[in-house]
Amino acid sequence: MIRAASGKRIFIGLALSLALGLAGCGANGGQEQSSASASPASDAGGSSPAAAAADSGSTGTRTVTDAAGHEVEAPANPQRILAPFLEDALTALGVKPVAQWSAGGVPQQYLQDKLSGVPLLNMMNGLVPEEAFSHQPDLIVLPSSDYLKAATYEDFSKAAPTYILSQDTNDWRGNLTKLGDLLGKSDEAKEALDAYDKKLEDAKTSLQKAVGEKTAVLLQPNGDKDFKLFGAHFYSGALLYDGL
Repeated sequence: MIRAASGKRIFIGLALSLALGLAGCGANGGQEQSSASASPASDAGGSSPAAAAADSGSTGTRTVTDAAGHEVEAPANPQRILAPFLEDALTALGVKPVAQWSAGGVPQQYLQDKLSGVPLLNMMNGLVPEEAFSHQPDLIVLPSSDYLKAATYEDFSKAAPTYILSQDTNDWRGNLTKLGDLLGKSDEAKEALDAYDKKLEDAKTSLQKAVGEKTAVLLQPNGDKDFKLFGAHFYSGALLYDGL
């Protein structure tokens, strides 16, 4: 553990800058290290939207197959996107959703410079169809099937095209690429990942200069008497343990 206060401040500052500020450089929640290189086609749960799409001409839609095997008649150029807990990836692609994830009325605070004024969803018990539809989305994108705990897929799809992005939410790089394909923003996804990789390399260089081979523990307060320890497979843990 780092004993010097200045070294610890430098480490935690850089770590949190990456773990909590990834939206500006194209990460989805910071759940995986930069060396992950899964492509959309490598997801066994579904094919790349770009590969599976079939243009339907004047209707302005295309048929894509999601990670759960649903054939989705998605708008070719969606304008009102609802994608709870994918706000990191959306903002990296330059997309503002019609509503954003929150827990107990608290959104992802580090994204609010980009999402200020975007209505909050109450996600404490999962996404509720009635609340989702009240924002009149023309496309609903769910990170995985786990986000259907409050309703069935059919409950959502009967009112708006609903696309399950992945069955591996830790593969944020592959999921960002897939989301870019789905929304017609593949170039933006690649640019975001390139910018992220550059930021990660710069941070690793700065950390090496600041603390050398010393190590640190990152704890997050969880109420007045509890704390959370970020493990290697929990949210940003893989970034902190492996990426850095």
